Amino acid sequence: MKNDDAFDLVFDGTQRVLAVFAHPDDLEIFCGGTVARLVDERIGVRAVCVTNGGKGVRNRAVDLRDFLDRRVAAQRRAALALGVEDRQIFNLDLEDGGVEDTVDNIGKIVWHIREYRPDIVITHEPQQYVHGFDRNTIWLNHRDHRKVAGLVFDAIYPYSRDRAFFPEHLVAGLETHDVHNILFADAYLHPEAVSFEVSSYLPKKRTALEQFLPDGSVTADELEGFMTEGAAADGEWYEVLGHWKAFH
Repeated sequence: MKNDDAFDLVFDGTQRVLAVFAHPDDLEIFCGGTVARLVDERIGVRAVCVTNGGKGVRNRAVDLRDFLDRRVAAQRRAALALGVEDRQIFNLDLEDGGVEDTVDNIGKIVWHIREYRPDIVITHEPQQYVHGFDRNTIWLNHRDHRKVAGLVFDAIYPYSRDRAFFPEHLVAGLETHDVHNILFADAYLHPEAVSFEVSSYLPKKRTALEQFLPDGSVTADELEGFMTEGAAADGEWYEVLGHWKAFH
């Protein structure tokens, strides 16, 4: 993992960042500190959660409808805790565990790209089934993470760029938009990984993650693990994301 702070290099000249993740709490886990830092640097952030997160429960005593509602509400509170404006927080309400690779779902992402016109998009890693810090610390990549990443990559190219895709957007006043920079999560071992120093933003990240404690989707032990899910060096903490840039 690389521990040089790449924030100024990656976000130089950036005005707007679109973060698209699968579930409530994904953004906070993977890049909560980075998002808080972006907001502090007066860079606009739009947070889009694709699913309602309603299936991520193991307690049989929990009412599933109530759990779903609390997950979506927690997503909004968490994003607000990071400093994201209320009007820039969205949930597409797709079924948790049921994200599919369809043109209709691509269009939902394209709408946000064309409407918000981001310079950089942050999302999941689209290909790997297994991620990790090293050979001894690995985890499986959630199906929704892979599917959402695929939707986002497809939305960026070619669907957001070419005017013949979703012409109803243009009729509604939106224009096509090109994106040439993507950051993606679960990239600790990726050769194109970059690190963002977030030490001073860890309190905001913790507050954001604490919003998921009441619904039980995040336990106290898991929260502590998520707080240290990054790279430490010389007493500083970094969030690590993959970076594809200047592509066509």
